[in-house]
Amino acid sequence: MTYNKNVKKYIKQCKYLFASYGKSEKEYIRKLIDNIDDGSHDMTYDEVVERLGTPKEIIIIFLLGMNPQMIRAMMISPTILPPYRE
Repeated sequence: MTYNKNVKKYIKQCKYLFASYGKSEKEYIRKLIDNIDDGSHDMTYDEVVERLGTPKEIIIIFLLGMNPQMIRAMMISPTILPPYRE
């Protein structure tokens, strides 16, 4: 799948906001990409946000659907994230 720079930027921002990036996070991102993939690859960044929500909202929705013990485990085990670059 090829996407324009706006869709790639949106996905990159969503990936960055995860505290860790494991199997469940990858699956969630794949589902997110499937929601974008309807042939409209020339969407602007604002259109993607309007359609799916901000990257922050996406992560909040993901975390609300998680088991509280998994969230606690993510908070206890620190993850070093590289600085975000656009």
